[in-house]
Amino acid sequence: MATHTVTLPAWVTSDYAMDQLRRAREADEIRAAVGSMSFPIHDMSDVPGWVCVGTAQITVEIMPDATLHNRQLETLQAELQSVRAENQRRENAILDRISKLQAITCEVVV
Repeated sequence: MATHTVTLPAWVTSDYAMDQLRRAREADEIRAAVGSMSFPIHDMSDVPGWVCVGTAQITVEIMPDATLHNRQLETLQAELQSVRAENQRRENAILDRISKLQAITCEVVV
């Protein structure tokens, strides 16, 4: 695994996330406090509604290429299953409509 550490500014939105951050700090729930923050690599100073609340040192252990490849394949296979299921639902709905129309007219389509 490759390990990389970067220092980034920590940002929250000035309304909802700031309240979340305050509540989490008061309850000493560090994971929740961090979860309310965003860590973009670009400066958000000019973006309305965002407030810099500190800095974060983030360490990422990136998995080996083979693991990344397998995870990507798993994700794509799950996405394919979802698309197939949705297409099957759509096809069934159309077939149902065709069946109802044929039953109303009592016509046999050859």
